[in-house]
Amino acid sequence: MNTDTAQASPDPGYGVEEHEILAILSELVGDRADEDPSWWFTHLSSRHALLLAVAGRVADLKALTANEIYQGMGDDRSYAKLGAALNLSRSRAQQLVERASRVNVDTKPG
Repeated sequence: MNTDTAQASPDPGYGVEEHEILAILSELVGDRADEDPSWWFTHLSSRHALLLAVAGRVADLKALTANEIYQGMGDDRSYAKLGAALNLSRSRAQQLVERASRVNVDTKPG
């Protein structure tokens, strides 16, 4: 595995370094060592589910933050202005604001 190349990210402009991925894998997944393949598969499946849930929460928090910025723009706000402020397309900015309206309030930290 190449340990010094940036990996693709779901967000354009934000790279993920291989060493960051390896650190999270080491902490969250651990090492297989001599574990039984069936146990290891179940362990990986549970870690995968956990990471997907965390990624969803992070996406919710991004949407809530984008909406906070949008609402803070006052009466002169627009999705185009939000997109420009966040370096996103107008349609992506709109999607974030719309997602924020569907986020469960329990997602908010604190």
